Amino acid sequence: MKKILLGLLASGLSLAASAQYTFDVLQYSSEELRGTSRFQAMAGSMGGLGGDLSAINVNPGGIGIYRSSDVSITPSLEFNKSTVNGDNYTRTRVQVNQVGYAGSLKINSDVMPYFNWAVSYNRKYSARRRYMGAQASIPTSITNYLADWATVDKVRVEDLSADSYTSSTGANWNQILAYQNNLMLYTTDGKYSGLGVEGTYGENEFEVEEWGFTDQYSLTLGGNIRNKVYWGLAFAYTAMEYKAYKYYGEALYNTVIYKDAAGTGAVDGDAALGFSDGMRTTGDGFTFKAGAIFKPVNELRFGVAFHTPTWFKMKDTYTTTVAADFYQNDTKLYTKEGSTPTNSVWYTYNTPWHFIGSMGIVAGKSGLLNVEYECVANRTMRIGDQDFNKYPDATTEIKNYLQSSHIIRIGGEYRVTKEVSLRAGYSYQSSPVKKDVRDDKVDVMVSGSCPAYSFDKSVQYFTAGIGYHNAAGFYADLAYVHKNRANEYRAVPANFAYPDSPLPAIGNSVTDNNNRISLTLGMRF
Repeated sequence: MKKILLGLLASGLSLAASAQYTFDVLQYSSEELRGTSRFQAMAGSMGGLGGDLSAINVNPGGIGIYRSSDVSITPSLEFNKSTVNGDNYTRTRVQVNQVGYAGSLKINSDVMPYFNWAVSYNRKYSARRRYMGAQASIPTSITNYLADWATVDKVRVEDLSADSYTSSTGANWNQILAYQNNLMLYTTDGKYSGLGVEGTYGENEFEVEEWGFTDQYSLTLGGNIRNKVYWGLAFAYTAMEYKAYKYYGEALYNTVIYKDAAGTGAVDGDAALGFSDGMRTTGDGFTFKAGAIFKPVNELRFGVAFHTPTWFKMKDTYTTTVAADFYQNDTKLYTKEGSTPTNSVWYTYNTPWHFIGSMGIVAGKSGLLNVEYECVANRTMRIGDQDFNKYPDATTEIKNYLQSSHIIRIGGEYRVTKEVSLRAGYSYQSSPVKKDVRDDKVDVMVSGSCPAYSFDKSVQYFTAGIGYHNAAGFYADLAYVHKNRANEYRAVPANFAYPDSPLPAIGNSVTDNNNRISLTLGMRF
């Protein structure tokens, strides 16, 4: 069995693949359960309760609950594990999830007795995972995917054989690389053939490593009206960075290859090939949030909030490398290798709208309970040029592939003594991707230099915590968060270039089981 070219291509986090399409920007809109330990221990379900430096980032109306100043910081220790085909890949790291200050000004007014403000830093999302896998038998080849679409799209040979890697109309980067490195053969009359012919069999391997963050810096203003309506407005600046390395390799046996590197003749043989793709994306943007909490009676509160999109300006820097060894009768004939130059592209991106509704119950001084629903309107995402002019094809893809995500959160707190409280919570988030896409029943068009993509099927959080608050205003809260994420990775999309004979997708299920311990230290005064 020949070794696939993992050693040749897996050279670290190089810069790669343009990220201007649906599944790329879907990654950038992700948010996690992070913030103060009290907020985390209640699964982020505090939108109807307020009075917390992270809760006000979900419902700014919670700023109106404050009657004193509040300052806190929250470091955490995290253990991340990704599982593919029973194999585990782990990462451990220390982070700071939150730093914030809230102030309260008493006003001599019966209508609005307090005016409050807060400044805060919150880590909204952290990507740090690595996973890999292999399949001993694959149903098709990535070369067939590229060749079929090149034929259907009527890509010209001239577009694929230019001396420099300049993508012309109809040609994608991966098609150019495949053609110039003998992985996609030209037959006749504008038709192309991949290496997966009748009688070909093969195996594959893949590796993905991700690193990144989304940080938000917020200014929140608000107050209350006759201690019945608590309102708040927030303005947030968001900065993000994301880096990814993706490798995909195949070993194909009993195929048809060119007999030499110049592309002369066709002979029976074997091939070992690999695509190595890496990317660095940075962006910054602004968001507006508004919310309110209504208290008809002291024991019952209702919260509503909405978040506008974050209007991002983005930059991608990327390159892609392809390498292949060709064999006949177990003798290597030649090696081919090529890569794109390092390129950059600038564009704009709007994250989805968010709508949140909450109901909080206050049981005297004994406990709290909050139930919350959030709708993430993923189909409202938009991608455009540097001047925010939308790309119509990207809008169509977003609407075709995505649906709203629905998040249910429930969290509670029980005061054991005057100083000590126990907390617990649960959260569930549904998939942002339509069922037909999850089931590989439709075409998924992806970035030009890498066909791989991934999406979540569901995300769940199980949380617990304990808090200590003394009469002097000092508090220390401890939280434990377990995140279960069911994710699907597609190295090669399902191939519907010829609808009468579609080819199945090549992919694997990835399960993340992450654990986090957070400690918040704070003071109210």
